[in-house]
Amino acid sequence: FQAEDGIRDVERSRGLGDVYKRQALTRGDIDVAWACLSPSIMAYARGVPITIVAQTHLYGYAIVGRPGLTDIRQLNGGIVACPGKGSPCYLVLKMAIERYNLSVGKMMKMKPPAMLNALITGQIDAAAMPEHYVTLAVRRGNCTVLVRSQDLWPTMPGSFLLVKRELIEEHPEIVAKLIKVTIRATRFIEEDPQEAAAIVANRLGISVEDARESMKWLDYQNAINVTLIDRYVNLMVKYGALEKPINVSNFVNATLLSKLKG
Repeated sequence: FQAEDGIRDVERSRGLGDVYKRQALTRGDIDVAWACLSPSIMAYARGVPITIVAQTHLYGYAIVGRPGLTDIRQLNGGIVACPGKGSPCYLVLKMAIERYNLSVGKMMKMKPPAMLNALITGQIDAAAMPEHYVTLAVRRGNCTVLVRSQDLWPTMPGSFLLVKRELIEEHPEIVAKLIKVTIRATRFIEEDPQEAAAIVANRLGISVEDARESMKWLDYQNAINVTLIDRYVNLMVKYGALEKPINVSNFVNATLLSKLKG
């Protein structure tokens, strides 16, 4: 793989949507995915033998207000949308509600493309969204970012490369290649952000300017912090997205990444 191929593969995986990927993982349809942490944890908790082997970025989510709504405290009594309990956006929304002592009038489950339209047209007051939808809402819809995930949790884990456990056991060389291409893609983004943005823009069907703006709100890094993942799991339990904690040490394998980076 080349670095450009890695970026395309990561964005292709992101484009499938976390709900689809969680369902596919649960059914055992796929062996490899680049996915947000929440759906990965939920799939593992349901018995899918998957393992995290590398990170791709930190955070990348925000709560965005409709045109005219500029302060998060204006959400008291308002209508707020998010992709559902199995999403990192739900976690961000619950953290914000707790941080700002909000009393949301109604919480709606909605997919990001539908949220974008509903937000711009004023059908909802705010939406907890992932990038690149946050950027599109701001640049195309005159919406306002009320709070970003890094404001609520500066080191919030974002997305990861995860593989089926049997792939590590039976074909460790393939897993090593997947980790290498993820590392190369991450470095490519840092070294040539404009070209990386062009690749992402082509994949997502957005302008290069929108892609560049969106990508700057993510911190691209591959190191795995087990303590942060454990905190993430505990927050999911706290906010009702997960019934009980999982053993994070069985869910994460940082050995291969350490060997390759070493």
